[in-house]
Amino acid sequence: MAKEKFTVQDLEHELQRRNRQARASPPKLEPKKPYANSDRYGEDGRRIYSAYYAATEQRPRPTARLKRVRLAAVALTLVAVALFIIMSAIPR
Repeated sequence: MAKEKFTVQDLEHELQRRNRQARASPPKLEPKKPYANSDRYGEDGRRIYSAYYAATEQRPRPTARLKRVRLAAVALTLVAVALFIIMSAIPR
């Protein structure tokens, strides 16, 4: 069960415990690559990946969304034309 109030001694004790625990298990370092960005180059030294080429690739267009947008545009146009005809037919 948690304490209602903590004293300065409790906090100092907890801080010392955490420091001891952190020193006991240092982080493990990964082995370094033979040269920087080595995963981007092939054996012949040419790039096998480029962010530029990845960004310029043609992506498939979302056809369903385009169809919905076109349908909405046509519907709004028809409504506008119908309103224009009705409003112009009303005598003033």
